[in-house]
This record gives sequence, structure tokens and C-alpha cells, in this order.
Amino acid sequence: MNGNLERGSNRALYTRWLLIAIVLHNCEEVFALERTPGVVDRMREMFELTIAMPGLDTIRAGLATLALVPALILWRAWSDAKAAEQGAVPSTRFAFVTCMIAAMTTANAIVPHLALGVALGGYVPGLASAIALTLPIGVLTLMAGWREEWLGREALLTAVLLGIALLPLVLGGFWALGELAAEISA
Repeated sequence: MNGNLERGSNRALYTRWLLIAIVLHNCEEVFALERTPGVVDRMREMFELTIAMPGLDTIRAGLATLALVPALILWRAWSDAKAAEQGAVPSTRFAFVTCMIAAMTTANAIVPHLALGVALGGYVPGLASAIALTLPIGVLTLMAGWREEWLGREALLTAVLLGIALLPLVLGGFWALGELAAEISA
């Protein structure tokens, strides 16, 4: 059943935990950046990046933006799921975007966080929350979406593939968002 939110559905619960995990993950990244200043330079050297790396304020602004956008979307998706628990017709759009964000955060935990941690031989900002929060909560959210049929199977698969495919664009746009947010706040 598409948009299934019968009694016993956990869509609101998983959406709320996904929102919390993303916010905590981005907070870890913001606070860890100050304590691990050499990591950004090591990543730049490892990937032989010739572009200038933004300053910490710009990175923080980008991280805040990257936390705020999915948090607002997931807050609205959570509200939709809660309303559906009370008998309202659930929106498959919000189920789709919840699954898409869950797939994106799951992929983000693996690449870049886990992969960079292994490649650099240690901690990178966001690694702890990626492994402890966003990876398991993302996977559990997708499993619940499948089991509880929040979407049709093809729509769920499309949401997962789209979330994974959009991750490089989101990460690539990170610098631009950071520059824009830093410029606006200056």
C-alpha cells in the first residue's frame, strides 16, 4: 500500500530520529573542526585539490545550512506522519523525501566519513556520529519504509537511488553554500 500509515506504523518515530541524527552529526562536525584543524589540509593534500579551502567560519556556515535544510524538510515530514496517525491522509511525497534523506545520510556515513577515517588513519570530523547515529538510523528508516510500505517498492528504490546519486552534488555544493552563508552572515 502506498503511503501506508496504519496504526502501528513507525514513520513518525523514524523521521524524528533521522532529523535528530542529522542535526547531531552536523554539530559534531562543527565542533570537531576546531579541534582537528589539520584534517582539512590532509584531505586537500590527499585529493591533490588545487582550489583554495574555505576558512572555518565558511565551513561552519555550510554545515549549518546542510543541517537546516533537511531538518526543516524532516520536521514537515514528521508532522505529516503524526497527522496520519490521527487519521489524516499521509503524503507519499514526505515518505519519499524521508527515504531519500535516509539513503543520503547512510551513504554519507560510509563515503566520505568512514572512507576518509580509514584513508587518513584516524578520526575525521563527524565520524563518530556518522557511525553511531546516521548510518544505523538511516538503514533502520529504510528498512521500516520497506517493511511498513510507506511507498510502493519502485518508489522506495527510486528514493534510495536518488538519495545516493544526489550525495556528491550535495557535498560538492557544500563549499558554495558555505561561501554564500558566510557572506550573508558577514
